[in-house]
Amino acid sequence: MHREQERIALPVSTSGTSRGPLLTVDPAVVVRYDGWVAGEVRWARIEFLCAQTVELRREQCLTDEDWISTNQMLCIRASPWLEEVIRRRRERLGPQFTDSDADFAHYQLYFDHHGVVEVVARSAVITGPFDTCPET
Repeated sequence: MHREQERIALPVSTSGTSRGPLLTVDPAVVVRYDGWVAGEVRWARIEFLCAQTVELRREQCLTDEDWISTNQMLCIRASPWLEEVIRRRRERLGPQFTDSDADFAHYQLYFDHHGVVEVVARSAVITGPFDTCPET
């Protein structure tokens, strides 16, 4: 399947993290990670709004498509995984399902030497860089 995607710049590279990715799933899906910016350790935070599902896959389980830039996050508008999540929402919501219930994206974030974090959510808010680890 052709994947419609947008590349979103990150304030801190995901290459060379030492204390991240730190993943929180309750009350919201939040990824925090550290990296090097201008020779100093900095932190970034990504909150996924209205997240439906999250997956962490280690490097040993990645496909060729999963190896993406460590300076960007992918926002994929069409993927098999996204279609499956929307299909499940449609089944669960039944007659209450509306077009807004299908307004989600598949986000993919690669961490060098760790793997990929994938999230299906309405949107993502990226903040940073910070001098210290941001709160969840």
